[in-house]
Amino acid sequence: MAAKKTLRPISKLSGVDIFKLPPGFYAANTLLNDFDVFGEAGKCQNDCVFCVEPKFGSMPIKTTRGKKHGQLLIGSRECTTIPGIADIIALLGEKYKKISIGSNGQKFSDIGFADKILAAGVRNISISLHAPSRAVHDSLSKRRGAFEKTLSGIKNIIFLKNKKKYSVNVAVNFVVTKKNIRYIRKFVGFAGSLGVRDVNFLAMIPMGSAKNIYRKMMPRYQDIAEAVFKIKKTDQSSPILKKMRIFLVHVPYCTLPEQDIKNDFRVLISPRTGQFDEINGNDLKKICRKCRFYAYCEGMPKDYATLYNKETKGAIKRFVA
Repeated sequence: MAAKKTLRPISKLSGVDIFKLPPGFYAANTLLNDFDVFGEAGKCQNDCVFCVEPKFGSMPIKTTRGKKHGQLLIGSRECTTIPGIADIIALLGEKYKKISIGSNGQKFSDIGFADKILAAGVRNISISLHAPSRAVHDSLSKRRGAFEKTLSGIKNIIFLKNKKKYSVNVAVNFVVTKKNIRYIRKFVGFAGSLGVRDVNFLAMIPMGSAKNIYRKMMPRYQDIAEAVFKIKKTDQSSPILKKMRIFLVHVPYCTLPEQDIKNDFRVLISPRTGQFDEINGNDLKKICRKCRFYAYCEGMPKDYATLYNKETKGAIKRFVA
């Protein structure tokens, strides 16, 4: 019962602009509740081992149809490869208050292209970068030279933001695997030195290409959380860290270390969307429905529960009434 006092949500994510939150450490099951999402266009230059999309066919994650929110995320695949994307963003800006895009960042290595996108009115750009080194990032993206192009793209965006005073927030997405988890602490300092102030550490999702390597590459949720929490304990006096927002995403709340949540983390909650129900499995969903955080948590993939069976049962019991 004591565990029920440790998770204290500071705010519902719905209606909260995550890009205006103060610097600090946050846990969030999803960051997309207040976004309309368009995620089925463009052709990615990478072939990431943990990509949630299948190589052929449509993407299994649900996308929003029709305007429901004031923000739009153009993500998935690679939207920067869509012909005329800058003009499309400008037109969408007449409908949406804020336009965000997710990208591998490579097209932004062309500073002229980067300038056009920023000038079109993009307010948030999330760039996928999965290591502070060429060797690790390129091996995960399965494209030689991907790291250098992405790094160049980030630098161009930051340069243009500062030079032309563009009102744009730049974040980096780091999908955590057994291969790059050891670089989490180093990565935060690396991203901060580039001028990036938001870092999202995302757990793998067993969908698309990622499902094929999930058992081999997926670390324990606890290990991901502890690696992130360790940053604050070790580098709390860092002037760069004091300006940054660090998000832990797609990690079920029941797996987070109690003491660290109590002392160091702010937990953002939003109504569950059910977007991952198809990969969670009926047996696991029955158990999760008894949890007091079921209304806010997207649950746990059955692939994970099978992989880490004993630890999973213990974690879920903490919050089942």
